[in-house]
Amino acid sequence: MIDYEVGRWGVGFLFSLRGSVFPKAVCLAVPNAIIAFFLHWALDMNDLAGESNFSLAGVGSIWGAFTTVLGFLIVFRNSQAYTRFWGGSGEIYQAMGQWVHAAGDVISFCSHDPGKYEEVRRFQHLFVRLMSLLLCAALQRSGELDDDRFDVIEYASLDKESLGYIVAAGVEERMEILSQWLNRLILDASKSGVIQIPSPILSRAFWELHQGKMEIQSGVRVLKDVPFPFAYAQILSGSLLVHWLLTPIMAAQVIESRVWCVFACFIVILAFWSLLYIALQIDNPIGDDLNDLPVQQMMRKFNTSLILLLHPMAQNAPKFRIAPATSKIPMSARSWSSHGATGKTPFSPRSWASDEDEDMPIFKPAPRGPADETSPLLGKVGP
Repeated sequence: MIDYEVGRWGVGFLFSLRGSVFPKAVCLAVPNAIIAFFLHWALDMNDLAGESNFSLAGVGSIWGAFTTVLGFLIVFRNSQAYTRFWGGSGEIYQAMGQWVHAAGDVISFCSHDPGKYEEVRRFQHLFVRLMSLLLCAALQRSGELDDDRFDVIEYASLDKESLGYIVAAGVEERMEILSQWLNRLILDASKSGVIQIPSPILSRAFWELHQGKMEIQSGVRVLKDVPFPFAYAQILSGSLLVHWLLTPIMAAQVIESRVWCVFACFIVILAFWSLLYIALQIDNPIGDDLNDLPVQQMMRKFNTSLILLLHPMAQNAPKFRIAPATSKIPMSARSWSSHGATGKTPFSPRSWASDEDEDMPIFKPAPRGPADETSPLLGKVGP
């Protein structure tokens, strides 16, 4: 996705070509304008404009009706594409938020019994790894990606049998398998005492996992599985091609100035085809286009949130020393901003995932390049 600013006057981004559909539309607009130029020149040179065979008297009203219907189709196509883009974007972010919330609930429900420290630690590390793989599988299943490799939290510690099983599973099945593993993992942890919370409260975590999965299936996967209706797409593309062929003929007959004839054809064709290409680009927000969601960045942020939950300081509430009894609650003299209490040191959860911290999984972006043959599970992964 392109992060841009409109500028003070609202036109600062107008000449940016990165992510623009103008270059593609220009490839159709320029030939059309050239055709209009030579057709207008030919009519002037041969003085054919007044002959009955080339007269378009009375066609203007029909042409206007056709252009109106075509404009309606393009507006409808864009409104549907925008609805799909906005709806799919909201669903994927909502699913991510629910899964992070579910992970926080499950980890906070874990036992603080020193005798179960190793069991709890093993459970939490396995849980966040499966959650990372779950989002990765969801994005791969829902997106239209040429490169569907994502950075995930290190998973080489999984047993070979389970790893081989999910490697052999297709993209369609991996999300279901991972979801089932997570449910089973939570149930086993509750039975063994690793999770110590009443069942009605624990059911909240199951509900959030389920809701996130439903958001992906009903709001995001449908964008890939159910394309824009074929009949609408066919009539729109066909009408645009007819419009492209007839526009220079109409312009050459109606517009007396050759310069304005060429200019009008160029602008009209550029506008109509640009709107079509915009709709095609934003139809599914999970893709490789510059105007799609930054799914690679979203995956890394999701991993960062999961890693943050494993830090001991995040799992224990801060200690507090109450001040002597007073009739007023003192206001803090220090301000708090997004850069921390001092305003100098940025709050960076990623800095906790370091090589020296044995309790934290190491998360590093995978190198760009061909897929690693030793990591066939989800393509591009962390080490």
